[in-house]
Parts: sequence; C-alpha cells; structure tokens
Amino acid sequence: MTISHAAKQMGEWCDAMTGVEGSSGYVVLLLFTLIGYIWINDGFQINGRSSKQAEEEEEEIPEPPRNFTTKQLRHFDGKVDEKTEEQKPVYLSVAGTGFYVS
Repeated sequence: MTISHAAKQMGEWCDAMTGVEGSSGYVVLLLFTLIGYIWINDGFQINGRSSKQAEEEEEEIPEPPRNFTTKQLRHFDGKVDEKTEEQKPVYLSVAGTGFYVS
C-alpha cells in the first residue's frame, strides 16, 4: 500500500462519513489550522493562560512591604551617596504607602 493509495482511501472514508465530496481537504485544512494555533500560542492554554505564563506567574516573588519611617525616607532622595558614590533610589510616600519611583 503506497502513501497515495492510503490518502485516497482516507479521502473516500472522510467523504463517506461526512457526505461531502472533497471533505478530506477540509480535514487537512482544519488540522493545519489547529497545529498553527498551538505553535503560535506556545501550546495549549490553561484558564486563558498558556502553561508558560502560569509557570512565570507562580515564580514571581512578591516585593517586600516598604514601611519607612520619615527619617529613613529622607535617605532615599535620588542624590549620590557619599559612601558608595552611587545614586540612591527615590521613594515617595503617599498616605503611608511607599512607592519606588527611580
């Protein structure tokens, strides 16, 4: 049995099952569409997210809370630190919540 003979038999089977002549072309088109969708979207999706996105979200480490006193907050003004000679980060506090704004 050659490949062309097997393809012809598969086409005849698809035509018999669907009742539409030439339906094997639609089956092939649907198969390629499905393969392309999976390839472009990095696999199947879980709850609207791909498996890679789900893994990345699980690995994210939450930022520590920024509970600065007024004295500590004055240190983070964006100026060059005299000891390390590096620019300090800038933090702002609004209603008791510290924000990193460098």
